[in-house]
Amino acid sequence: MLYNDTDNSVGMEVIYEMKMEVDERKKQIRQAAMKVFLDKGFRNTVMNDIMEATGLSRGGLYHHYGSTYEIFIRHYGRRKINAEKIIS
Repeated sequence: MLYNDTDNSVGMEVIYEMKMEVDERKKQIRQAAMKVFLDKGFRNTVMNDIMEATGLSRGGLYHHYGSTYEIFIRHYGRRKINAEKIIS
């Protein structure tokens, strides 16, 4: 749902719904990226690979993430894991 700032009837519900859509899209990107990282290795993965895996346009992907490194850090940055299998 798009936010229309000229419509005063739009409330917090719509803003919350938009936030959920963004969060779901980012989750979709991260999940697809992890599959590509596991298949090709992190160092061999480029944004075009993730773009193909998600079906997003270049602008759609870069709107959410600027690099493969950013996707990786956002997904694994707060987790204590052995990421060597993915990075290699």
